[in-house]
Formats: sequence, structure tokens, C-alpha cells
Amino acid sequence: MVTISDLRRALLAPDKYFKSLKNLKPKSVEIRRSTLFAEVEAECAGKRFLLLMPLTALSLRRIEQFVTHKHYIKHSVVPQITILREEMLTINSLGKESYCDIVLELLPAALPFTDALATAACDVQYAATLLGSLNSLQKALCDGGFSHNNLRAENILIDQNDRLYPIRWYYATSSAGGDEGALQSMSQELIKMQENNMLCDVEPTPYDTPSMLDGHISVGQMSEGLIAVEDNEGWGFVDSHNHSIIPPQYLWVNDFREGRTEVETADGMGLIDKLGNYIIPAQYKIVDYNHVKGESLVYDGSGWSLFDYFGKQLCPFGEIEPVL
Repeated sequence: MVTISDLRRALLAPDKYFKSLKNLKPKSVEIRRSTLFAEVEAECAGKRFLLLMPLTALSLRRIEQFVTHKHYIKHSVVPQITILREEMLTINSLGKESYCDIVLELLPAALPFTDALATAACDVQYAATLLGSLNSLQKALCDGGFSHNNLRAENILIDQNDRLYPIRWYYATSSAGGDEGALQSMSQELIKMQENNMLCDVEPTPYDTPSMLDGHISVGQMSEGLIAVEDNEGWGFVDSHNHSIIPPQYLWVNDFREGRTEVETADGMGLIDKLGNYIIPAQYKIVDYNHVKGESLVYDGSGWSLFDYFGKQLCPFGEIEPVL
């Protein structure tokens, strides 16, 4: 099984650890981890892309099924996604060498949608423009007949013409309708900005990250009023005033969505609420939370089960297979 350390080692010496990406230039030393992939933004041969390292066999299966769907290949809203087979060299603790697949997702010339939302909080007319952009994106997804299934502000880029480009397509499926809840949520936030005639010097939007949060190794973006921060003890959460809300203790955390987020400890993955209480104990191989449905797919090493929003197990492990 590949690890974050494998990717970090390869990024420091791409000419040694990559077969075709020997001139790779990472844009940041920070490696982002989701449930299924480790990710870093990079450049190579004049192109900017997300480099995704699959963390499980399921990770790659998701990408493979979506990439081979002909409808997806023809649609402009979806980026070029390339799977490089046996691209990155890994070395285990016993010194044994092997190679793992790497996924490249081409990035457009665009900026984070979170920046646009911060501007919209100061400009009612621009909020209306972004509403139109979200409507256009919804139509494009519908016309294309597929769903991104992980649409949130930090997973969208916006170009100079206010066209939106979703990124991180590893939850995508070849069926429409999976993004309606997320798009509606973002649209409602923009409508509130219009109705309240919000000003920049009022409260920060749920998507802003305060510019100065001192004393941390890494600082994430604000999500539902909380910001993920990394300290020597691990990852935790603070509020906009840098007050500790959930003490640092995790190996990895995701952003909060609908009051829940996945976390990882030395014992496994779990799901917590905004007070740090475990909804699903951190003892599983994979916990994949779907904030639109309010459900979590959970893998215990032998099979998959489904848990509801309150952490109740809905079926025995092995009874279901995740929808890819």
C-alpha cells in the first residue's frame, strides 16, 4: 500500500522516482489528502495539473470507470484526466521496489471559486453574476449526463469570464442529478448575500480563511465557521479568532460539510461533529461521508456498510457495494 511518505519522497526527487514526469515541479510542498487520493498541484511540460496518487484500489476504479465513459470525454466542463500506469517508484520498509499508478487532472487557467465568493460578499451585482454561473454549470452537468458528486466551493475554479470549472473528479459518475443539493446550497448562500446587501467588513463568509492564523504548521480554509490547522500534535480545528475548538489530535481531517467531517487517527478513520464528538468511531479502513445524502460509506477491511447521519449502521458489512 502506497503512503503519503512515498509521494513526498518522489516529489523531492522526481527525476529518480517518476518515469515520464522527471521534470515535475510541485507548486507546493503541502500534500492534500482526501479519503481516496493524496494530491498535490504541479507543473510539467508547461501544463498545470493536479497529481493524484490513489490510496486504495477503489480510488483507481472510480477514475477508470469515469474516464472510459465516452460521454465524459466529449464534454468541455470536465478536464482531461490521464492515468499513468506504474509511473511512480515506491520503496517499502524492507527496501523492496514497486511502481504505482498516478492520475493527472489538467487544470484550466482559472482562480479559486472561494475568492470569487469573498468578492461577492462585498458586491451584490457580482453575487448575481455568480448565481448565473452556477446555473450554467448545473445545465452543463445535466446536458452532459454525469455528476461530479463532490461539488463545494473549494472544488471549483472560475476563469476571467466567470465560467466555472469543477476539479477533483474522483467521485464522478455517469449519471445526472447528483450535484443538485450542493449547487442549491451555494446558490442559497449567494441569494443571502444579495438579500442582506452584505459588506466586506461584516462577518466572514463560510468560505473565507482569515489571513493571519499564527502558530500553526498548516492552515486550511474556513468551512462552516471552523478552520483545519496542523500543529505538532496533529490536525485540529480553530475558529476565526484562532481559538481552539477541537484540539489537534488527528493524522488527517477533511473540511466540515453539514456539521460532519471525516478524520483519521492511528487506529483508523471515523466521522466527528463540530464539537469533536465521534459520530462514527475512528476504527475503520475507509469512511466516505456524502454530505448531500447525509450518509457514510464505511469499509472495515472485509466489506462495505452504510451509516446514517447520526452514525447508525444501516446494514451488515459486505452487504453492499459502493456505487462507482
